[in-house]
Amino acid sequence: MYVVYFIALITSLEAIGINMKALLAGISVAGFITGLGAQNLIKDILNGFFILFEDQFSVGDHVSINDTKGTVEEIGLRTTKIRGVDGEFYFFANSNITKVANYTLGEIPEIHTPEQIKTREE
Repeated sequence: MYVVYFIALITSLEAIGINMKALLAGISVAGFITGLGAQNLIKDILNGFFILFEDQFSVGDHVSINDTKGTVEEIGLRTTKIRGVDGEFYFFANSNITKVANYTLGEIPEIHTPEQIKTREE
């Protein structure tokens, strides 16, 4: 149904005297430029969705993002904000987050020294 409306609109505009080839070419170029400009925004939103969906880190977690350590203050679809260990506030575009270490998740395994192992065996 929408295809019929679109064709009827183009036909009626051509009947009025508007050059539709030039108009459609201009709209195509504008759409292409908009698509290139929105590329990073789309990457940020997709990565933010996966961070939230996979629960990689949550607000309040102590993390290291791209070798910057701190506490997660806010997670958005476009950006993640952490407060550094010295009080700095860092903003990361979600598409630029390449390495995450979450110190809050999981338990730290107990590491046994050789002396502890000998004591247990005795």
